[in-house]
Amino acid sequence: MRDPIVEAGATHHELSCNLRDPAALARDAMKLRRVLRAERPDVIHVFSAVSGVICKLALSGIPLARRPLHVASVMGLQ
Repeated sequence: MRDPIVEAGATHHELSCNLRDPAALARDAMKLRRVLRAERPDVIHVFSAVSGVICKLALSGIPLARRPLHVASVMGLQ
């Protein structure tokens, strides 16, 4: 999925999203928070429940007025 996103001109940042390792989730949230503060995107689009949790954690440290829109696509429901 990364290649079409990048080819369309968007930026893709990969996280470990290791649900079994709380320390890894915390590192992912901090990494994402640094990216959000540096790049100040308009929208964040996540594709899994774990990445949604990481995103919410990262956004919690950013003032509401400067938070990007957070969009989550639910996958696997049929």
